[in-house]
Amino acid sequence: MKRILALTKRSLTETVKSPLAPVLCILPPIVMLVLMELLFSGVGGTDVFKVESFVPGIAAFGYTFTTLYIALNVSGDSGEQFLVRILVSPVKPIEYLSAVLLSALPIMLFQTVLIYITGLIFGLPFGGGLFVSMLYNIPSMLFYSACGLFVGVLANTQKTAGPICSIIITGTGLFGGVWMPLKQIGGVFYNICSALPFYNGITLSASPFTGASALVPFLIVIAYFIAAFCLSLLTFKLKYGKLIAAK
Repeated sequence: MKRILALTKRSLTETVKSPLAPVLCILPPIVMLVLMELLFSGVGGTDVFKVESFVPGIAAFGYTFTTLYIALNVSGDSGEQFLVRILVSPVKPIEYLSAVLLSALPIMLFQTVLIYITGLIFGLPFGGGLFVSMLYNIPSMLFYSACGLFVGVLANTQKTAGPICSIIITGTGLFGGVWMPLKQIGGVFYNICSALPFYNGITLSASPFTGASALVPFLIVIAYFIAAFCLSLLTFKLKYGKLIAAK
């Protein structure tokens, strides 16, 4: 645990030294929220852009930018030979990956708070449901962080991490229902989305406002988080197996 905390502190220190990247993770979703609410809040028949639905959706979409940030950090550590030095030390792969994940959570939490504060300006109901909704975003934070780990480990350089992360960004927008009402679309496409973490993460965080059940979406998102983290760990061990075995 001490090694995890030390690595987390190192990552947070690097973030403080170079705050531009985290700021660029935080600002785009807030700008999108403001623009979309200004454009569609007064238009009938656009339930997807109602503030109670759109704030949780834009929060989840915003996490994809942090996914990119994590992926760039991990692939950057590989390019700078930092991982080589880590792997010949007593640090275990799971400790390194856990530290990177933990260091990203403060960014996501701060991002979430700002998004919900912006939502209040556009009429998001203030009360216990708001705070519960914010807490219900934590499984999505963990999932998108784990996705960033996987992309960062998989990518050989920072140049390849970006295009891979664009798939996750597109998937969240398309299969999460951020920009379109999936229930109204229905059919096979809706059934597919219902089995994916993108839609379930948004459904979970929106449930305090919509009255929908939170248990099934919670279990689905957590299951995908565990799978993504385990996949990241397995890929890490396969990629750096020789260095790990040389300890």
